[in-house]
Amino acid sequence: MRKVFEIFSLLVFLKLTNCFICSSVYANQADCIEAIKHLEIITGVRTFAYLGEEQKIVDRSVNQRGFNGRGVTVHYLESVAQQLGYKTDRQSWNARMRSSGGSIELTNLIVNGPAASTSAPTLIIGAHYDSINSDSGSWMDRHGRYRATPGADDNGSGVVALLTLLKRFRSIAPKLNLQIVFFDAEEPSPTGVFVGSRYFVNHLVKNGKVTSVKMAIILDMIGRPSRLYPDLYNLSADKISPSFLIEGLSAKQAPFPFIRESEQKDFINITDNQNFNKAGIPSILVTDVVSLRDLPDHYHTVRDRAEFIDWRYWESIVNQVENLVRKIAR
Repeated sequence: MRKVFEIFSLLVFLKLTNCFICSSVYANQADCIEAIKHLEIITGVRTFAYLGEEQKIVDRSVNQRGFNGRGVTVHYLESVAQQLGYKTDRQSWNARMRSSGGSIELTNLIVNGPAASTSAPTLIIGAHYDSINSDSGSWMDRHGRYRATPGADDNGSGVVALLTLLKRFRSIAPKLNLQIVFFDAEEPSPTGVFVGSRYFVNHLVKNGKVTSVKMAIILDMIGRPSRLYPDLYNLSADKISPSFLIEGLSAKQAPFPFIRESEQKDFINITDNQNFNKAGIPSILVTDVVSLRDLPDHYHTVRDRAEFIDWRYWESIVNQVENLVRKIAR
């Protein structure tokens, strides 16, 4: 019994330690603990499991095998946003599965944040909530078996950042309308890539609302620093001046923003920001991938787990995104 208690105490200590490491100048330990809880629920993998505890990954991939972790995830995100006092909308549609010719329902979750007026411009902050599986061809389980990935960094880190920002923005009184969007189907799948954000942007175009969008900020993988550039994170900006970003960030501690302008095509078209760029909407991609030659080992694998998130790094990026949004919203 004493041995069990010692193991339990050690696990509690490790879990608390994982929260303390995110402390910084702007530290909010409660936000860190809450983010870890959200990430464990979204991925299905606990940060520190009991010895021998069996865990089941929540399959958030777009798949033809009947797994619907995405539906469970949308319900959870919706409930958290509503508990914080926000109104939510589900943007659902049927997408064609190229391999089978059938279709599958996809869903973007739109959270309507603090609003100025119906005539005010809109600032969109988005992140994809789906993850990848071995059917996509992007990676393959070495035994040839179907495997889902936890997707803690890609892109659970972006998703829990949005939940944290929703909590912090409850008291904001912006001069524009804030809209938080959780995109479906960003990852390669039988429906294509960047599908959720494409549908969302096409809907803006169809309804003549593109000009009402001031900017889109996309968060995709913000939890694991680069091996080559551990004190940096990547801001890829399209149609936005670097001086504006630098002034808005007020970064005083690592990680420091590494700003790429629109000529860096490899990052302008790398994820959901691509669809906003094509529609002429100014965009910013925030990511821990500083160089495409330095992709993390866990990328698109079962090793992309919650316990490997660097919470100090994550929290610093969230704080800087918050600073930037507050500047834009003034």
